[in-house]
Amino acid sequence: RVAVDTDLPSWDKVFETWRDYVENRPKPTTIASQTPWRDLRRFAATQGVPMPGDVTPELMTAFVEDMRPRVGVSTLNERLTKIRGIYKIAVGKHVLRTNPASATLGVKESGAKMRKKRRLPFDANDLQTIFGSEVFTQHKRSKGQSGEASYWIPVLMYYTGIRPEELAGLALSDLVNDPKS
Repeated sequence: RVAVDTDLPSWDKVFETWRDYVENRPKPTTIASQTPWRDLRRFAATQGVPMPGDVTPELMTAFVEDMRPRVGVSTLNERLTKIRGIYKIAVGKHVLRTNPASATLGVKESGAKMRKKRRLPFDANDLQTIFGSEVFTQHKRSKGQSGEASYWIPVLMYYTGIRPEELAGLALSDLVNDPKS
């Protein structure tokens, strides 16, 4: 356990400092950075570290190792970069004294392994599972925030080949009607 400094800013305060550093920061950028920040917050809490200013470089390394079996290499490294950036702004704005993520190493995958690992397209069984679900056969939608997204995200993924995290991060203003298509 780490001794808690009650004068340290909260997780929300540090994130708001980063978010507000860029005027009119795009909402998808903010949402994309919230995910790793929340993951770090949850992980830190399990380690008895309640404040972002109490996070140590050792805890950051443990966080990377904790993510390793759950997410891909590029996702892990991207999340680490986002956390580094949030801490960097907080230090630069004098909200925190140090950036515990500044020297944290990400994960490096061998070139041979990267060439072997490819995302495979859905096969007929995968498509039957997705489009045979109640969302499509009985027009039932997810409860809570996702609502119509439970229908449209798979449909748009099918027709565009876009990944779900890329699609979910789009704003309406990102969509255009191309009459040539």
